Amino acid sequence: PLVGLPFAQNALDLNEMGNPVDRASLEAFRDDAGEIMNEWENACLRANSLPPVETFKALMRCAHNLKGNAGLMGFNALRDAVHELEERLMNLSQA
Repeated sequence: PLVGLPFAQNALDLNEMGNPVDRASLEAFRDDAGEIMNEWENACLRANSLPPVETFKALMRCAHNLKGNAGLMGFNALRDAVHELEERLMNLSQA
C-alpha cells in the first residue's frame, strides 16, 4: 500500500486513518509532546505558588497543544483522550 508514495521508505507506521507517518514528523511530534509534558509537569509543581487561574491556563494550553498535534498526526485516540481531559479541566474550573 505504500508503493509510489514519495516518503514511503521513511514511513515507520500507519496512523489511525491508515496514512503513513514519516520519521521526521513522528520525531517532531515526540519532541513537541515531550516539551508539552514538561510544561504540564512544571505547571503542576508550581500550582501552590501561582494563582489558580494561571495554573489552569497553563494546563489548558498544554492540553490544547497536545490535542492539536495529535490530531494533525492522525492519532485520533490520543486527540480524543486529551479532548476529554480538556473538558474535565473546564468542569473543574467551573466548580
